[in-house]
Amino acid sequence: MKDTLVRPSKLLSLKLGDFNLTYDPPYLTIPSYAAKNDLPKEVFFTDETKSVLIDYLKNISKPNHFLFKR
Repeated sequence: MKDTLVRPSKLLSLKLGDFNLTYDPPYLTIPSYAAKNDLPKEVFFTDETKSVLIDYLKNISKPNHFLFKR
């Protein structure tokens, strides 16, 4: 949230597969079903956030698993 200014409801819809940490700058894709206008959106974030996310994402095993439990 600190880098992307994404609404919490959109963050809850994120899955592991929505993150691209190999690209520079790293980014995530807000899926179309979570976006207000039904279009996917790419959101970039800092390398500082990337390092925090890498540690957090290690606990998620499959690309279709949600990032946060609902």
